[in-house]
Amino acid sequence: MESDLIFTTDEAAEFLKTTRRTIEEMARRGDLPAVKVGKEWRFHLEALADWVRAGRLVRSAPKKQKQPKPPINQSPPSLRPVDWSQRKAVNA
Repeated sequence: MESDLIFTTDEAAEFLKTTRRTIEEMARRGDLPAVKVGKEWRFHLEALADWVRAGRLVRSAPKKQKQPKPPINQSPPSLRPVDWSQRKAVNA
């Protein structure tokens, strides 16, 4: 019977058009319906199909916002030139 089909990780990755690594990570996090048999994951075809139909696709993490760069003509404080004429001499 087709509804009793059990997929390996590679077969589930092919079915969902993604990578083996993604499937394993999603199964480990509990984002994907799966059962661990020994060291390997197994996926029931109907559970995967129901999961897709239900729209339970995990959204990717939000992208990090880039930090604004300082203006080109302004150096960070540690890189600004030192005016040595304003320094007092220290007697050794």
